[in-house]
Amino acid sequence: MGVDPGDGKTNFDDDDYLGGYRIFAERNRPEGTKDQAGDPIDQPHTNIKVQVSITPIMPEGYSTTVHLKVFDPDYYVDGGPAHTPQDGDPNDQTAGTYNPGDNFGGLGMTPATAQLTFEEDEWQHSAMFLIDGPYAGNNFLVGANPRLSVLNNYAFMPDGKNLYFMEQGQQVIVDPPFRTDNWLTVWRTLWMELDDMVAPDPVADGPFDGAGVGNDDVILDPGVAPIDLTKNSMHWALIEVEALPGEYNVKDATPNDGTGTVEFVHNLTAQISSTKSGPVRDVASEPAFWVIHTIGAYEERTETVGDNKGGDWDPNWEANSWLGWAYQYGADGSNFIFYETIRDRQLNDPLPNPPTPVDVDTLTERVVFHEALHRFLGPHGGDPDTGVADGVMVYDTAMYGTPEANELTPRQIRIINQKEYPK
Repeated sequence: MGVDPGDGKTNFDDDDYLGGYRIFAERNRPEGTKDQAGDPIDQPHTNIKVQVSITPIMPEGYSTTVHLKVFDPDYYVDGGPAHTPQDGDPNDQTAGTYNPGDNFGGLGMTPATAQLTFEEDEWQHSAMFLIDGPYAGNNFLVGANPRLSVLNNYAFMPDGKNLYFMEQGQQVIVDPPFRTDNWLTVWRTLWMELDDMVAPDPVADGPFDGAGVGNDDVILDPGVAPIDLTKNSMHWALIEVEALPGEYNVKDATPNDGTGTVEFVHNLTAQISSTKSGPVRDVASEPAFWVIHTIGAYEERTETVGDNKGGDWDPNWEANSWLGWAYQYGADGSNFIFYETIRDRQLNDPLPNPPTPVDVDTLTERVVFHEALHRFLGPHGGDPDTGVADGVMVYDTAMYGTPEANELTPRQIRIINQKEYPK
């Protein structure tokens, strides 16, 4: 059962998700949020209540104790047969053996055991547990039995998901709702704080006619980053993606201009990224409230010598131009999506016999998704030792790949599910 920590919500959902229940173990609002009366409504939803009922009602003069134990089912992303090195659970590879260290570290719920005492005329009690490992994809199964010796002999079936015990030489399956319940899986919400540059002034911010500023700059109002692909893809990692509500996304570096929130910069450099993103950043990402700040921008500029990048940079497939960047990934910086650069790259392909690039809107969605993943994966491969990259983190896949090729890969999902929060 869900528990309301004080904000009027339990974040518990008893619909069938992955064979059981789910809980969004997080804050529903940024830390420090209060209601109109001044009471806090930013509490994390990390408590869960396990309710036990017995039948018949305990008769007069009698009492009994029901023992509870938390088990950790097999990780939900299956890369191969359960309990093999190819399975999604690297720490749970022995069939029939309980190992609480799957899901990449520890049981994730405390206490690991509890007991409930039923006196006469009592038939229902509950115990409180804390989810102290609120990683997306972490999962739990609670077993119950009046005999502690039997409960301690509960083991997982070969599928790594269902429990059984041996009694008088016979295998007894522990099926809900008797002596266990459906398993519980942690989900998380990723809030996208979306800002965009104001529309450029044709004169002050130009020229936009190709004279001295690149060779085909156009008047283009950078838009708010589209998040549909990110939303659909992150669902596979048990993460719901939503735009940060306007009540928490209020900062505007150029108020009352009727367009955008970020000061327009024709050619943005990494060195000044934070000076432009800082004034409009509203909510920092933290373990109980996940946020990725993403800004729709015009184009980038670097000062690298020797690649024609000493001045303005409106790329027509010159070397090292960027479609977007995740500034200071690992340190909760801001992501930038370069609309003019994306337009150029989609229209001007340098390969002699290239596949057909995807349309501008699709490429923009993929760039937004790509940059968001940097906040979880770090470098493009997510593996600094091997440099392995896959899915949308591969440039050619983003430019030319099928929709299926740009979905999250099982390896990426496992990395994401190990992260405390994106930053």
